[in-house]
Amino acid sequence: MGLMDWSEGCVRNIPLSCKDKSTDGVIKFSGLKVPDTTHTWVNKSIILKECKAKCLSNCSCMAYTNSDISGQGSGCVIWFGDLIDIRAFPTFGQDLFIRMQHSELGDVQKVIN
Repeated sequence: MGLMDWSEGCVRNIPLSCKDKSTDGVIKFSGLKVPDTTHTWVNKSIILKECKAKCLSNCSCMAYTNSDISGQGSGCVIWFGDLIDIRAFPTFGQDLFIRMQHSELGDVQKVIN
């Protein structure tokens, strides 16, 4: 597959709920090249826990991660809209927390409430 071939991907089985935000959670995926940053918001001064809260409180948020991955990580990047151009980089990749409906997660242990 070519580097610019984006024909494969994932589609949500169940849409996110903006009426009852408590039905949404996040799944941590590790070892990734983060998505295209065209539709993002960045704040270098907040921690990941605050980043998660901001994401789950905004219906348009699809994913988040640290903006600085050195050391323990810091800052916040939030993605709005489609997540495009995610790649697996097991050696140098970073964590990406993708917002999902709890009902889509089953018994996945990576769920972070």
